[in-house]
Amino acid sequence: MEGSIIGEKYKLGKTIGTGAFGKVRIATNIQTTCEVAVKILVRETMKKKKMEERVDREIKILKLLSHPHIITLYEVIEAPKEIYLVMEYAKNGDLLKYISEMGKLQEEEARKIFQQIISGVEYCHEKYVVHRDLKPDNLLLDSERNVKITDFGLSNIMTDGQGFNTSCGSPKYAAPEDGISTFPRHLSPTARDLISKMLTVNPMERIEIPMILKHQWFQAHLP
Repeated sequence: MEGSIIGEKYKLGKTIGTGAFGKVRIATNIQTTCEVAVKILVRETMKKKKMEERVDREIKILKLLSHPHIITLYEVIEAPKEIYLVMEYAKNGDLLKYISEMGKLQEEEARKIFQQIISGVEYCHEKYVVHRDLKPDNLLLDSERNVKITDFGLSNIMTDGQGFNTSCGSPKYAAPEDGISTFPRHLSPTARDLISKMLTVNPMERIEIPMILKHQWFQAHLP
């Protein structure tokens, strides 16, 4: 309920998103007046969908990660009926909404966003975390339009020498093993080259992050 206080610290505001287990709402820290996002997980819904383990894993992974381009989990507040994840608030919403509003992004802006995504993903992999559901909906933009990777609900932790065989994520954004790619004319030759290498059907020939980092298109205007 809007105006409710959680943890004697945060005043809940309007709903800004709805997920499988509950809602995401803006809240204000009563002491600092800073805005945060609160992911409200309903215990009964989690139990019905047998997703307690998945939620526990998401919390564990978020606590493990600390990076400028990954959403920050500030604290977890537990109540009898809900679990509240108090997180960094990304004021400009998700990348899908932003692209829809803009029509298309200029290549320079797209490059900056891509550089930040790769930075965050590389950090995750260094921590043996795989996101498994990267898509524009799960990439938030803060007040300065910097990327914040979010929604680690399908993520997991890798072990050396072991892989995953679970099919998960969103089909439209799955790996390109069945893919045929076409490119819009406005893309520069170097952008086309990088994208084509990332969408190579044979995963053994597909470009990986170390080579993406060295690619000519990625290196341009690198902060």
